[in-house]
Amino acid sequence: MFAAILSFLLLLSTGDVEWCNASVFGYKGDTLAGGVAPYLGRRVRPTDVGVAHRTWPLGARVKIWLPRTGRVTTAKVIDRGPFGRINKHGRWINGAGLYRRLRRAGKPIPRTGWRGCLDMTPRVKRRLRHNGFEPVWVMRI
Repeated sequence: MFAAILSFLLLLSTGDVEWCNASVFGYKGDTLAGGVAPYLGRRVRPTDVGVAHRTWPLGARVKIWLPRTGRVTTAKVIDRGPFGRINKHGRWINGAGLYRRLRRAGKPIPRTGWRGCLDMTPRVKRRLRHNGFEPVWVMRI
């Protein structure tokens, strides 16, 4: 565990390390909500080991550390997200529609205002013993 903590601290200045709230992919039956994951070429399944990140490249490997449990795991970026936003009135809005509209219009994607930086598959959540909404350290490796 000490080595994991040290590696995160050493790489803080690289820009490839984030401290953010992480959440879990939504469910629809035995598959997860959303469309086809670009990296996988199919819908994400609960047994997949992966995360969604808005900006890191698809296929990038990430190391995730949950300080509460001290657990560390690795996964691949397999999808884009999360896209939940808090609007100017303090209300939760689904940002996926906004993201798609901006992409189609060729406009830049806002870098601030998003609720979290990482969506995890249930398998990653179980490995970390994550409660579904707490902050984690995420490092691109």
